Amino acid sequence: MDFTQYITKSGTSLKEKATRNAKTNQWFTASTPAIDRYNEIVMPEGIRMDNFLKNPIFGWGHDVYGWSVLDSFIGKVVDYVKTPETLDIEVEFIPDAGKHPDGSGYSYLDMVKGGFLSAVSIGFRGVGFHEEEKDGKGKVRIWDETELLEVSLVGIPANPEATRKSLELGFENQLVKDFTNSPAPSHDADTAAEIKRAFQAFKIRQMFKN
Repeated sequence: MDFTQYITKSGTSLKEKATRNAKTNQWFTASTPAIDRYNEIVMPEGIRMDNFLKNPIFGWGHDVYGWSVLDSFIGKVVDYVKTPETLDIEVEFIPDAGKHPDGSGYSYLDMVKGGFLSAVSIGFRGVGFHEEEKDGKGKVRIWDETELLEVSLVGIPANPEATRKSLELGFENQLVKDFTNSPAPSHDADTAAEIKRAFQAFKIRQMFKN
């Protein structure tokens, strides 16, 4: 059974685990067998990764399909550990991705290290599933087999196990202080950000419709 629609699932957590490069790399949990907010489960052991590892995209907000902008590609997956209970990934961030062209502002890596962003989301092609009745949840769709297409950093995860597990002491408070002291963005900047968020949401809705 082959389902060709493209699906995005969020719900991951940063792992306390040694990285290849402490300055640029972070561990996240990309999938667990938990029931997510869509009343579905993505089984970690059934996630195909062969094609993904040839092009291990790590983006922002799933804005990596079709007419994507270069700024949406913020890193790459450099390692992973897959078990029946979890798919953990190590991400190497582009250090300045997310900053303004003049170098001001904060990168996605800064936001992760500061604890302001801590969740990731997987985009996949569904291959096979079955449905089961779960206590208190009704009928739950369980994705037994999927093909991983990409992983993205997101603001709001779907998986209830999406919690940040590690912080660098002192960095968060400094980042909070810097944000407090930063000048308010211009109206034009706010408008542009809203347009970009609306466009990203539209593209994700279109993926569900196809």
